[in-house]
Amino acid sequence: MEEEVKQKKSKSKGIIAIIAVILLVLIAGVIYYFLAYIGTEALYKRIIGKTVNSYQKSIIENDYNSLDTTVGLNVEVSPKETNEDIEKIVDLLNSLRLELNTQIDKEQESMNVKLNASTVNENDNILNAEVFMDVKDEKVYVHLKDFFDKYIEAEATDGTFENLKDVFENMYTKEQKNSVKKSSDIIGNEIKGIIKEEYCSSEKQEITIDGKKVNATKNTISMTVEQLINELLTVFNNLKNNEQFINCYQDKKKVKDILNQYIEELEYDKGLYEDDSIRISVYSTGLLQKVVKVDVEMQEDNQEIAIIEVAKKDEENFEFKIKVEDQTILGTIQATKKDKNFVTGSIKIDIPKFGKVILNIDVNNKFDTTIDAVDTNNVIKENEITQEDAMEILEKFQDSKLYEIVNETSGGMLDMFFNSSNNPSDRGLVFEEEEVLLNDYEEYVNSLT
Repeated sequence: MEEEVKQKKSKSKGIIAIIAVILLVLIAGVIYYFLAYIGTEALYKRIIGKTVNSYQKSIIENDYNSLDTTVGLNVEVSPKETNEDIEKIVDLLNSLRLELNTQIDKEQESMNVKLNASTVNENDNILNAEVFMDVKDEKVYVHLKDFFDKYIEAEATDGTFENLKDVFENMYTKEQKNSVKKSSDIIGNEIKGIIKEEYCSSEKQEITIDGKKVNATKNTISMTVEQLINELLTVFNNLKNNEQFINCYQDKKKVKDILNQYIEELEYDKGLYEDDSIRISVYSTGLLQKVVKVDVEMQEDNQEIAIIEVAKKDEENFEFKIKVEDQTILGTIQATKKDKNFVTGSIKIDIPKFGKVILNIDVNNKFDTTIDAVDTNNVIKENEITQEDAMEILEKFQDSKLYEIVNETSGGMLDMFFNSSNNPSDRGLVFEEEEVLLNDYEEYVNSLT
């Protein structure tokens, strides 16, 4: 009997020990949660980590050789005050649909940008313009197909191709993606180092989201601009001296030069913003610190110059407020992801001194498609455009819907410029040799291209 009691006690001790271990683990987990997860400093570092992870995910998922993106836009403007001239402009804006199509081929190092303008209801074509950039061969072609059937090889401005080459260098290949992950991890950790206890504070606050009262924690990070400059100097110097970071890039010298440039610019700015500051507040709810609102306040010479607030209503809808001096602008943002490549949305803005504006936007991406190319057999150099070519361009422009719209909204200024008649059906260019020189037309054509 005594032996049986001892065995039961021994078993009980074993169960108690297991329970004690489980309780200790749970307590340790709760302590770790409150020390490492809960709190302003931890929240901001977690946001930075999620941002870096999202960037890395976008790089990994966007594994393509060519990209074809079309952005569609139309606006709805409702001004508070109007007159005949304003009504003409408003009617024009409300009737337009713009489409910007950008095609990029990483392998060929080429970019094609098309702008199409049409009327929403009547579907009238207003403008078709195309700019093709062959980065590899450093050539730019312009095509205004409504006015001229040939591609015009235009002279590129200084630095055009250098900037574009940088764009293509940043479009990572599969082999480079591991380096991208490593470099972005290093950058993320450096930025997390900026988030320090002395900059952070928190308080409980009742806020309003979508007309409803919500109890939230206001997590604030507040810094003077001087403090921010010093922290960024530390980040850039650490990156410059981090061999693991520098080795992530092929052109190591260029990376160091860029970092040195940032450092020089920040050093120059030191001492210029002694009375300026920035404050960012993230509002969270619940133990999991769900972010429901963000606001940013900027001060200049100890005076508030701007406040920006963004609140999340749900996964697709946000509301925002922008306060600048004595004016407060209210608005909403709605975005719906139809599928992984197609997004639609709208931005509604209420400007007290102006009225209401709605921007309707849709974005459609296509990957690894064949992009448009220039017909090299149908190209003319910019300096080879003849007088006859110039006349053709101008006459087609005068007969176009674009001319009609611009002329009407400008009060007939184009008619006066071209010295045309008041009868639209009889509109034509009056060309007199002694009054209009060829170079005037060439100058105008160049301004179009």
